[in-house]
Amino acid sequence: MRMSLGIHGVTLDHDQRVELTAPSGDLDVLKGCIGQSASGACSEADLDGDGQVDAADEQRFAEAKKFAFSGDGVIDSADQQAFEDAGRFDLTEDGVVDLRTGG
Repeated sequence: MRMSLGIHGVTLDHDQRVELTAPSGDLDVLKGCIGQSASGACSEADLDGDGQVDAADEQRFAEAKKFAFSGDGVIDSADQQAFEDAGRFDLTEDGVVDLRTGG
C-alpha cells in the first residue's frame, strides 16, 4: 500500500516543499489570505474547505509539523520517503505502526 503525505495540498507557493517556519513562502501565502474568501490566489489556502481562509486553516497548517520527520521545519521528498519507509512496518495493514510492546 503506497502512503502519501499529501504535500501537494499544503504547498501554497508550489515549490513541492512545505516550509513550516519563517521565512516561509507557504506561511506567507496563508497569512496574506487570512480573512478572505477562498477564491483566486487564496483558493488553495482554504485548507479545511469551508470557503474562508481563517484561524482554522492556520491551525491545520501548524498541525502539519508532525510530518517534518527530519526536524528541519520543512516537509519535502525526504520526509515523504521516511513516511513511506515507515509504512513497511504496518504489518497488519491497518494504517497504524504501533511501536508499543505488550505489557
